[in-house]
Amino acid sequence: MEFVKWIFAVKYSELYSDSVLFWNNSRFMENRIKEIREAKGWRQADLASAVGCTQGQINKLETGTARLSDVWLAKIAPVLGVPQGALLADGVCFDKVQPNIKEIPVIDYVQAGKFSDGMNAIPTGEADETVHVDYKHNNIFGLKVRGNSMDRVFKEGSVVVVDYTETDLHDRKYYVISNGEGVSIKLYRANPIRFEPESISGQHDTIFPDQNTRVIGRVVRSMNFY
Repeated sequence: MEFVKWIFAVKYSELYSDSVLFWNNSRFMENRIKEIREAKGWRQADLASAVGCTQGQINKLETGTARLSDVWLAKIAPVLGVPQGALLADGVCFDKVQPNIKEIPVIDYVQAGKFSDGMNAIPTGEADETVHVDYKHNNIFGLKVRGNSMDRVFKEGSVVVVDYTETDLHDRKYYVISNGEGVSIKLYRANPIRFEPESISGQHDTIFPDQNTRVIGRVVRSMNFY
């Protein structure tokens, strides 16, 4: 009987350590795991295998019956090839204390499509719009997304946060790039070297860099506004 009680205690602990029922608790918000997973053509089982957990756990995270903690964000975002903030419905994680909150300027827009005629260099001066973001460094600014070539990840009207010191290219990371006339946001792929769109329609072109291509910075956060 004691052994049965012990087994029950262990299972109960496992169940409720990660799976807290929604019950209108504002910490357990909607997320975009399912949306991004399905856009990649993955099943829950595929994501679970890549992350190293059960399909049941993925289902709980997608439906909001399990807490999307920092640990889960750090595991799932790289597997799906998106910034951690892209997994959150509103770009804000409510389940932790935010010690590095900064108010940053949204200085211009970035075209999620062809190169725009917007900002073409690291901006200076003040901006009419600001957002608050949790990030460890100060070398960041915000850009508002226009267009739909990246709408699997960054919806039109969302704000991406760019670290302009992060110009080294890493596979499956998102970058703001310039062609000398304007800027665009794309997913970098290393083999062959290219910058890819991630659109639901699939009707946008891949950008192959040339001597005029310059990296403005890496996207380190995103915030969606609906």
